[in-house]
Amino acid sequence: MDELSINLISIPEKSKSRRIIGLICLLLGLATIILMLKTEEHVPVSMYLMCIYLILEGIIFYLAGLGVSICSLYGEAHIRIDCSEIRIKKSIFSKECILFWDQIDRIIFSVICIRFRLKDGKEKKLDYNNLDYGNIQKIKNTIRSIIKLKGITT
Repeated sequence: MDELSINLISIPEKSKSRRIIGLICLLLGLATIILMLKTEEHVPVSMYLMCIYLILEGIIFYLAGLGVSICSLYGEAHIRIDCSEIRIKKSIFSKECILFWDQIDRIIFSVICIRFRLKDGKEKKLDYNNLDYGNIQKIKNTIRSIIKLKGITT
């Protein structure tokens, strides 16, 4: 049977320049905090916050230079289609939508989305708004092959 799994979180390419910029930001933030701690004068809290931000930005840039997506640390975004269900989670902060094939009455393919009409009268849709053309075609082909097996109308 056909199965499809698409990860919607973009993974950055490895980049030496991002790693260098990340290290510079990290070292600059740490050096500034050390210098502020050594001074005997009063340093505003906002300067410490700016240095902490610079350190965090350095860490994020360095990880992106290694090819690690920061968004993937917070959750996942995916489209998974198999013979029993369709799982759609368009972003890391959205709720996952699960559609079981035995609940689907009709599927309507359009230019901007795929509409799933359920047997209880409700309608769910899969928008193409953040998908590239190749993934859209894979999704359509996988759904078409499964609906032939399941006997669902289009």
